[in-house]
Amino acid sequence: MKTKRWTKVIAIFLASMIMLAIAVPAFADTQTTYTITASAGANGTIAPSGTVVVNAGADQAFTITANSGYHIANVLVDGISQSAISNPYTYTFTGVTGNHTIAASFAVGITYNITASTGANGTITPSGAVGVDVGGSQAFAIAANSGYHIADVLVDGISQGAISSYTFTSVTTNHTIAASFANVTTYTITATAGANGTITPNGAVGVNAGADQAFTITANIGYHVANVVVDGVYQGAISNPYTYTFTGVAANHTISATFANVTTFTITASAGANGTISPSGAVGVDVGGSQAFAIAANSGYHIADVLVDGISQGAISSYTFTGVAANHTIAASFARTPTTVIKSLVIEGPRKARLMEEVTFTVIEKPGKNPVPAADVWKISKADLKKVKGIFKTDEKNNGAIPDDYASLVSSLGTKLGTTDASGKLSATFDTGKYFLVAIKSGYRPGFASLNVSDKLQQLAIKAPKNVTPDQPITITIMGKETHQPVEGVSVWAFSRDRVNEVKKAVSSKTTDAGTTLNSLAFCTPLGKTDAQGKLNATFQSGKYFLVAFKIGYAPVFTPLMVKDTGKGNNNKDKNNEGAKIENGQQGKGNNNDKHGKED
Repeated sequence: MKTKRWTKVIAIFLASMIMLAIAVPAFADTQTTYTITASAGANGTIAPSGTVVVNAGADQAFTITANSGYHIANVLVDGISQSAISNPYTYTFTGVTGNHTIAASFAVGITYNITASTGANGTITPSGAVGVDVGGSQAFAIAANSGYHIADVLVDGISQGAISSYTFTSVTTNHTIAASFANVTTYTITATAGANGTITPNGAVGVNAGADQAFTITANIGYHVANVVVDGVYQGAISNPYTYTFTGVAANHTISATFANVTTFTITASAGANGTISPSGAVGVDVGGSQAFAIAANSGYHIADVLVDGISQGAISSYTFTGVAANHTIAASFARTPTTVIKSLVIEGPRKARLMEEVTFTVIEKPGKNPVPAADVWKISKADLKKVKGIFKTDEKNNGAIPDDYASLVSSLGTKLGTTDASGKLSATFDTGKYFLVAIKSGYRPGFASLNVSDKLQQLAIKAPKNVTPDQPITITIMGKETHQPVEGVSVWAFSRDRVNEVKKAVSSKTTDAGTTLNSLAFCTPLGKTDAQGKLNATFQSGKYFLVAFKIGYAPVFTPLMVKDTGKGNNNKDKNNEGAKIENGQQGKGNNNDKHGKED
């Protein structure tokens, strides 16, 4: 029983495998196809026609042909009309990915002929008798052989010029098109003249490429040249006779002249001594014309007045008569230009200074030594100084003329230090180096000076009492070490002696901003600034102090100060209380009565 059951199962399995083996090849050979339905109306054909099966991605072409006496009226592809249909006409579906339709219709055909011809040395395409359906279009291309150019194209006998293509559209009759050619090295200048005058040479004048060709236009007696037009452009201001020359001819040109009755008026132009008017004498002007005159004075003189028909026009340098309809006069007169003494600026002040030393300059005028306020002072390089002095020397030769651009010139070259005050003074500080200064003010020639700034700083001396009692005011005096004069505006700080090395290290490399550094140290207490007598008052509590004094342009100076309550006065014998140096201090806020507590 079991044997029969297994036999049946095996039979079913084998039958299934056989059927699967048969089905697989059939499935593998299946190809996707699409249909294109092609149809044609009466009086023409489409091939292939009917339902055409096309494999997916393949191309399929259809050829539509009208019967004799007919033309293709329309071709619809998937319902869309195709333009520019010829007979026969081929349409190709490419890379087909869907079903399509194509349908052609036909109509009674009327064909016209366009006869295309050329002369020697060129071609027209297409040529001969070219058939065109009624309402159709036909393009023609014209080309000259090497060494020649298109001379003209005639369409139905009418010149179209030297064109390289022409298209007939909406053809409803027969036509002709003819092209002619000429040697490319020859161009044509067409010259024409109206009545009452001549142009020579005239007509179509052949000119070799690159050559010149002159034309002379002459009006008859009693007439003048009214207008000359070259390639459509009016030439203006025409004389009689008038000559126009085409130079280096590289194309065809046209020139035409017209003439009119002439009526001439006279403008009499005259100039007095020491000047000119141009043109001068009796100047003829055609009726309605214009005439300009230029007036100029000789060196050392200026235009005093210009009279037109006896009426003053002022000191003008030009005048133009327009729309002339009568005789006129114009007369110019001149006068001597008075010589003006132009003063120069002089920069007075030191020629040497020290680093960051405040230097005061005074700008005065020459001749005379009056101070000049509101003069701008600039510092510039040596090379730029030469540029300014070069212009300055040129101006001296030009009768002392002062140019308006000194200020703009110098401002583009240098750095402005400032403007002088009411007393003509200006103060400034400088880094080490050599400087060239220029003073500028409108109406003056510029002034020049130089300044050498060394890196050596000025020295100060500090004087303070030797016996200092706590809470008792003392006076500190700052003097110039070389000048022995009091120095105003010196800033003084106090700090405990155990900080001296730290402070000296902090300001040792500070030549311009030591004041900023000292103000930033929390343990340095500002005492204030010295007054005009170089003095500063302060009080202290018991302790061992160091003072540091400082002003821009000076070396920093340190001195010790002992404040001790002895009951009988302070007999401090520290010999270092007097004389010290400060450098590059800055003026800050001060208090001449600061009281200081004891520092550890």
